[in-house]
Amino acid sequence: IDGMPTLEAVDLASPDYVKNLSELIGRDRTEKYQTELGLYGEYQSSVPELTHTLFFAKVKLVWHQESRSYRSAGKISLASINGDQINKQLDGYMEFTKRRNGDMVDIYLELDRRNWYYFGYVRGVMSVLSSNRDFNTAIDEVKTSQRRMKTPRDEVPYLYVVSDPRKKAMFVRRMEEGEESPIE
Repeated sequence: IDGMPTLEAVDLASPDYVKNLSELIGRDRTEKYQTELGLYGEYQSSVPELTHTLFFAKVKLVWHQESRSYRSAGKISLASINGDQINKQLDGYMEFTKRRNGDMVDIYLELDRRNWYYFGYVRGVMSVLSSNRDFNTAIDEVKTSQRRMKTPRDEVPYLYVVSDPRKKAMFVRRMEEGEESPIE
């Protein structure tokens, strides 16, 4: 992602981002990190609160009445992956649905028409798929027992698997067909 010059950079100096960062880590630390950003073009120190598998700097969510879900609108700003700074704006879709039988999350990130990543989560199973065959192969080669996270008895078990391509295709089609109908 970082090596794709056509992707627009995320504005980490925008007032909204700085305000939200201050709420997350405090004003003093935000000023320190924003100084590093101004001097070096990226944060030099690690920010533990921002170190997640996927950390998004900005996603506009709108309520979609027909599906009773929140859907992303516009570009998705990806700040980091596992703490590695990316800070790029991507095309794609996100949908968050709360259901009685479990929450559902779908994320589709498109770097360009030939390079994309899909993540779908429901009831303890994360399905992933990419146009990057090495990514899919790396996940597929991990033994199922090693892809299962041990959780305490009162928590939902977690497993990740390579997704069926139809699941990704259905999600993208649903987002493209319903793109015009979200209500803010």
